[in-house]
Amino acid sequence: MQYLFKHNCCLLFFLTLLVNPISVFPQSIHFNRLTTEDGLSNNNVLDIIQDRSGFLWLATDDGLNRFDGYDFKVFRNDLANQNSLSDNSVWDLMEDKNGNIWIGTKNGWLNCYNPISNEFRKWKLESDILKENAITFIYEDSKDLIWVGTYRSGLYRLNPTNNKIDHWSNDLNDNTSLSNNYVSSILEDKSGNFWISSKYCFAVGLARLASKL
Repeated sequence: MQYLFKHNCCLLFFLTLLVNPISVFPQSIHFNRLTTEDGLSNNNVLDIIQDRSGFLWLATDDGLNRFDGYDFKVFRNDLANQNSLSDNSVWDLMEDKNGNIWIGTKNGWLNCYNPISNEFRKWKLESDILKENAITFIYEDSKDLIWVGTYRSGLYRLNPTNNKIDHWSNDLNDNTSLSNNYVSSILEDKSGNFWISSKYCFAVGLARLASKL
């Protein structure tokens, strides 16, 4: 009888939540705004990630920002330091399996920040179409290869071990090529196939062929 009483009470409480959740647990949501007045390098924030240590990384139009909950540390290009960030207009961020932070910039530079050495490695993604070649998406696959989507120059794949870069783009005369040169997202499925979303549609199977090369 005692079990049935507790069970019925719990059921009644659950139903009460469903019927009127606001009256049981009134919520007051408060937002704290972080701007340049708080140390952020630029108010135009294009991407945010949180790393395994809890730091927030923010991509802005004027540098890479790391926020520890109290203060901002800003990374910018330093012409006197070849191990600094390649350029200051940052579009996309990604943390890899080893805790490195990958940074894609508007000018087509792919950066990798090592938090231990405090240095940046850099690769230039060359384009025959655009000078800037803005990076829109970065993805690490199961083989530790880095896939990079760009604004209008297609898809790139970097092997960080040997620095080899492969490139695919749309070919109007080839219906098996990438559907569009604006790549917005990349995902590897359990079978090792890659799904690439573009501006207009989805391209499937490109990376399945590429992974065998």
